[in-house]
Amino acid sequence: MHTGPAKSPSRRLRTIAVRFVRPSLLAAALVIAALYAAWGVVYWNETRTPRLACLMYHRFATRAEFRACHGDERLYTVDVERFESHLARLRELGYHFVRLAEAVAFVRGERDLPQPAVLITIDDGCRSVLTRAAPVLRRLGARATLFLTTDPDAYVFDEGGKEQTQLMPHDLQALAAEGTFDFGAHGVTHRPLRELSDVELAGELETSRAAIELAVGAPVEAMAVPGNWYDDRVLEFARKAGYGAVFVSDPGTNRAGDDATRVRRLNVSGDVTAATLADQLGPAAMARRRLTFALQRAVRDTLGPATAGALTWAAGVLLPRHDDRLAAAGVGLGAAIPGIIVLSLRMRARAKRRRDATMHQTGAIRP
Repeated sequence: MHTGPAKSPSRRLRTIAVRFVRPSLLAAALVIAALYAAWGVVYWNETRTPRLACLMYHRFATRAEFRACHGDERLYTVDVERFESHLARLRELGYHFVRLAEAVAFVRGERDLPQPAVLITIDDGCRSVLTRAAPVLRRLGARATLFLTTDPDAYVFDEGGKEQTQLMPHDLQALAAEGTFDFGAHGVTHRPLRELSDVELAGELETSRAAIELAVGAPVEAMAVPGNWYDDRVLEFARKAGYGAVFVSDPGTNRAGDDATRVRRLNVSGDVTAATLADQLGPAAMARRRLTFALQRAVRDTLGPATAGALTWAAGVLLPRHDDRLAAAGVGLGAAIPGIIVLSLRMRARAKRRRDATMHQTGAIRP
């Protein structure tokens, strides 16, 4: 039986390229185009002013203590000398250190802030805030907001020795009296709020606020979510409990009129230098972190952690980091890629029409 001429190896490769490689390249190009398009929108948002940056710290250590830290400890512990360099660099860049009430009113759209503006926040309430961070803040004329976990047996007070144990009520009274700090709630036990029952969640929100108000003698109207473990239910309970603002750990800056129950903050780890911090506050780097975080959360919940990891890696490699000129080039590339794809498809269709016409003329295709 006649089966026709056998395909040459080059023709087989061409067939494979048409059927598999080209669609894969097209899919990759579309993913890149979508990434850059999304990043361009976020980047544009981050360039708009006025805006508010909120920085998040936790524990403060000596240089020797920080060298002994490993793993996640380095994410939440900062050498106090480096902390001072952070604040000094922010002052050099013209940042204004604002109070908690000013920041909340700005996010609600109720007032303006001098630009650029930054809110320093410190979570948990370890003793090192009193002994190490407070002197630096006083020396540089800066302010900070302390979000307090109220249970002395909470696990966040287990590591780091005496200086990382919980602040005592008389310590809080002293800090409140000197005027350097504002205060907010951070739960009772630092447990994941989204995993608690309704009764437990309401208890965490209400009990922590009452304990702090008793200690500092002032109303507490804002809270920070422990571990960023929140969902819509947690935010709704916070509103019902009377909190006017909820601070989360989603990266990015905040603009007037944003959602006051999702105030973004940037965690500052112990390995971040003053120069790196200044870069991270730039629009390109902030947009990159916002988009990477959003991708990781959205894809992990829908397509699983493996796909989330792959897309997060791709975003980390492809998206601009710190250079705003590179950022502008990235926006241009993102805008150009869809046009390139359309042009490529048109060229492919035109080549196919020419090939078919040629084969028809030579009799390879029946009329």
